[in-house]
Amino acid sequence: MLRWKKIKESTIFKNKWLKIDQVWFETAKGRQVDYYFVRGAPVVAVLGVTIDKKIVLVKQYRPSTGKYMTDIPGGGAEDNESKKQAAKREFKEETGYDLDKVRKLTSFYFDSGRSDKYSTIYVGLATHKTDPKHDEIESLKIIEVPYKILMESIRSGKITEPTIRLSVMSFELSPLKKLYI
Repeated sequence: MLRWKKIKESTIFKNKWLKIDQVWFETAKGRQVDYYFVRGAPVVAVLGVTIDKKIVLVKQYRPSTGKYMTDIPGGGAEDNESKKQAAKREFKEETGYDLDKVRKLTSFYFDSGRSDKYSTIYVGLATHKTDPKHDEIESLKIIEVPYKILMESIRSGKITEPTIRLSVMSFELSPLKKLYI
């Protein structure tokens, strides 16, 4: 299969979280087309498991959907911070838990047809809880759910966030599950 040839690229919008580019291509069949891409820094998310085998989730308002959504904690890496360090920091900030025995679970593109945004998901043991340190716009509710109930919520469609669904599916298929559950 032949790659498309990039003709030109123009940034339509940019802020500290993302940018939107319009990119013109010549397809393998010689046709010229343009696409809009959402670009962004890689993000991390954490499937945190407590000592009593509950999964730590956060519920927060998401303006894009106009709803409160339940997901696993996560965010972006700061300057010179590894993905694993970012996962531990974000988990601590959002939930108040320290994270031990952290291992990479999976990585994925959010929407490879329209974005290069990439996420790495970790799994870890949630220990030693203190008060979370939410930033000025975050309003998070921390929820600890038994793994079996989480699975039922995903099966029933009650939880729709793709990050949590992919995390749990990857966890189910991973040999790491026996280390945490």
